[in-house]
Amino acid sequence: QEHGIIEATTPESMNQLNEGDIIAVLPAHSCLTADCMGEYRVNGKYTVTMLSK
Repeated sequence: QEHGIIEATTPESMNQLNEGDIIAVLPAHSCLTADCMGEYRVNGKYTVTMLSK
């Protein structure tokens, strides 16, 4: 999951990115999305399924 694809609407916007810039990443896979959460709720009930960060 340590990979991704960067898309830009124009070549100019892609050229504005520099090595070391901070960008936002939207998780597209459930494992990464779940790892970003601090807790789970299933049917309205709190469920602990991961170690605390």
